[in-house]
Amino acid sequence: MAKINFDEKELQGQGMYAFEGTWYGAPYGPIEQLSPPISPVENFKSCLAGEAYEWMPDCSCDLVDITPHCIPDVDASDYEGGIDTFGVKWVALENGLPAMVEPGKPVLKDISDWKNLAWPDVASWDWEACGKRYQEKIGDGRIKRGIMLSSYFERLISLMDFEGAAMALVEDPEEVEEFFDKLTDYHLEVVNHYKKYFDVDVIMAHDDWAAQRSPFFSINTVRTLLVPQYKRFVQHCHDLGIYFTLHSCGNGKILAPTMIEAGVDFWQLQENAMDLEEVVSLYGDTIGLESYFEVPADDTEAKAFIINKIQIMSKAKKPMISFFDLQESRSFDVRRFVYEQQRKAALAKTN
Repeated sequence: MAKINFDEKELQGQGMYAFEGTWYGAPYGPIEQLSPPISPVENFKSCLAGEAYEWMPDCSCDLVDITPHCIPDVDASDYEGGIDTFGVKWVALENGLPAMVEPGKPVLKDISDWKNLAWPDVASWDWEACGKRYQEKIGDGRIKRGIMLSSYFERLISLMDFEGAAMALVEDPEEVEEFFDKLTDYHLEVVNHYKKYFDVDVIMAHDDWAAQRSPFFSINTVRTLLVPQYKRFVQHCHDLGIYFTLHSCGNGKILAPTMIEAGVDFWQLQENAMDLEEVVSLYGDTIGLESYFEVPADDTEAKAFIINKIQIMSKAKKPMISFFDLQESRSFDVRRFVYEQQRKAALAKTN
């Protein structure tokens, strides 16, 4: 891609992006479309491929997450709760957060009972209607990312509660492996439908592997039980021309090498659980890194914060970033300020 210098005209608005669906029951926030020198899709694909980009891709603006309500997990995990893809009950919380699995009532008390689960009939979900609705609303101006809200360990937790899931990994890894293998078959079928009805560019699977201080399990457990599954999962996406992002919260930096071994393209990480500069230094050349930040309330602090995070992330080969601002009024336009800093960081990288 030929280098294009920054022009103030790029900050001119062209109306608002349209969104469809919800994120854990919450509507997507309004985002203004600016006037970049190339399309967000072209720029994003350059970054995904590890090539030079014109501005650091912004996952809140240049990408649209697809969370279709035809997937039972989407409604079950909203604010009201419901029944998820595997028949697990999710209940509303009183603290204003999205629903959680009803505690103390595991569907599986013994991992060996997984063979008795009623597996979802993916083809029976109304993909065609959801795909048509999304296409009419969002069009093709941005990268499309299909979301899978629970993958392997998270799915095991929802079925067995955390303690039961953790113990199963240790006490009966053979049964866990068989269950995960069947789960991969399910994942591949979902991916096929995402590709057919939404023509997604990226799949993002949720699978938290760590708490704030340390991982839930050892790196050997990941290599034995998760890496083989993710290799098959990721390869299937790649065969369809889809990039793969793993959302995994917590302090999982010591497990990142296994993501690389599995072929994961991007790690969507929880920045406040780790030293972001250290993560970029360790893995920024070998796996794409995506992080998201809440902008501080104070305007002066907010500008410095945005500049600092963009500077850190720009050191990664394939960086993606998002900023979320909860303040209704500002002395400056956050959207334009973020874009300008992302643009200048990209130009500094290629000069």
